[in-house]
Amino acid sequence: MTFVDESDGFTLLEMLIAFLILSGALAVSAQTIALATKSISIADERRDAARFAEALRAETLSHLLPGQQMEEGKSGVLHWKARRVSTGSQQANEKPAGFSVIVITSSSGREHKFLFFDAGLE
Repeated sequence: MTFVDESDGFTLLEMLIAFLILSGALAVSAQTIALATKSISIADERRDAARFAEALRAETLSHLLPGQQMEEGKSGVLHWKARRVSTGSQQANEKPAGFSVIVITSSSGREHKFLFFDAGLE
C-alpha cells in the first residue's frame, strides 16, 4: 500500500502567483526593449542629422553672408534651414566672428538644431 503525500507539487494558488510574477517581469522586459529600440532609432537619426549639418555647413553656408535671410532646402528626406549670424563685435584687422544656425527636420518630423561657431566670417 502506497500513500500519496499531499506536499508534493504546487497548489493552484502558487501557480497563479508564479504566473503573475513571470507575466509582470515579461511586461517590464518588453517595455525596456521597446524603449531601447526607440532610443537607438532617435540616436541614429540624430547622428545622421549631425553629419548632414556638418556637410551643409562646409558646402552650402560658405556663400551665405551674415545677417541674410534664412536659407532653406531639401536633401532626400531631410528638410533644412540655415542662417549665419554675426556677433557684431570685431577687432581691427580681424574678420567678424559669428554663428551658423542649422535646423534639420527629419522624415519623422523631429527637429534637430545645431549651432556652429564661425571664427572668421567673410
